[in-house]
Amino acid sequence: VNGLLTSLAGLENLLSIGAGAIPGVGLYLQGSSIVDVAALASIQHIESLIIRDNANLASLAGLSGLTGLEGRLVIERNALLTNLSGLEGISIVGNNTSYPEWNGNLDLNANPVLTDLSGLSGITSIRGFLGIRENAALVSLSGLNNVQSVGAPLHLSANPALASLDGLSGVQTIGRDLGIWNNGSLSNLDMPALASIGGDLSISGNAAAGVNMPLLTSIGASLWLNGSNLQSLDGLSALTTIGYELGIWSSALTSLNLTALTSIGNNFALSTNESLLSVSLSGVQTIGRDLGIWNNG
Repeated sequence: VNGLLTSLAGLENLLSIGAGAIPGVGLYLQGSSIVDVAALASIQHIESLIIRDNANLASLAGLSGLTGLEGRLVIERNALLTNLSGLEGISIVGNNTSYPEWNGNLDLNANPVLTDLSGLSGITSIRGFLGIRENAALVSLSGLNNVQSVGAPLHLSANPALASLDGLSGVQTIGRDLGIWNNGSLSNLDMPALASIGGDLSISGNAAAGVNMPLLTSIGASLWLNGSNLQSLDGLSALTTIGYELGIWSSALTSLNLTALTSIGNNFALSTNESLLSVSLSGVQTIGRDLGIWNNG
């Protein structure tokens, strides 16, 4: 923590930090007095970039020369940061060819005035984890529109102003879990290009009445839906396989139509859906373990 350092002057000739090194090496910006990163304008390659707990940093414009980010990108608890302009040159998060088993994460956490993600518009692939959590003013994910794949989990949680998933419209594959939790204004759960999820799909505590993932055919692990607003799952019409469990608890659900679904690898639990009037699972041929249906409308 740099309590008195206000300027990074003297680093104007720096071109690279830790490129190709062991993951975790990189540039860490953390402190109450840093106000800009203009002196870093020459940097082109960084292993990892961590921007954390900066009380007075309002702009990342000085990082506009950055084109290579081989490890992770973490932006969290920056009190004045409203946008991510300056990061447009990054196309892949997690591009360390020397250590391919270490894939890069993108974390955007607890930035209270962050409203604009357009600085991430160059990113097409996140090879690790994508987490967007507790960003109080974030209304839209626009800026992530060019992301086509996320290699590890994608978690969206506790972003109270987030209204839609429109910025994730290009995501086709998620290597592990997709979790969407407790985003109180999220009325749109549309991911029109998503075809496969390697782990769990877990949705709860959002405002949306439906889920629209019309190309999603497979969930590698479990599908868990829990909430008071979900009324329909018709937008999962292409889903054919759930590798482990299917569990649905939603007091507003009126119909369950998963007619393309053929197999559930383990348990199926349908419980406490007080408004449920109809169930259509006519294509299901195998359930690997238990079938439980109780306390439904």
